[in-house]
Amino acid sequence: MSSSFDNVLFNATGEAITPDEISRRIDYFGYNDAVRDVIHNSCELDREGEVFVKCTARLLSNFGMTRSGPFKGLKIKEDGSVKNKQVLLACWERIGNELIEIRNAIPKSGSSRDRYLVELSESELRKLATKT
Repeated sequence: MSSSFDNVLFNATGEAITPDEISRRIDYFGYNDAVRDVIHNSCELDREGEVFVKCTARLLSNFGMTRSGPFKGLKIKEDGSVKNKQVLLACWERIGNELIEIRNAIPKSGSSRDRYLVELSESELRKLATKT
């Protein structure tokens, strides 16, 4: 069995890794804190995009996406501010209003914020994806 999933789904002896073990590995993966912080810190979006910039910078940094490409040089400074945030501000200019609309639609939907995307119908999800 020689697949790129060997080290994810199977241990060194070729036995399937249990769902509990996979969950444990995910819990210790190191990105959960960043994702949890982003979910918590993005409860309210501001019109200027500062929340978007900080949350996006945190995710991009943690996932190694600031080493090259369009986000190269993006950094979170010691004081929490974001260095080289121009590209993220340009993204915000392009999609910020739509994201705020989506954020405002969540309470109106009757779904919890945690389940909003999961509870959308397939056609609503497609419309949302097209919008963003």
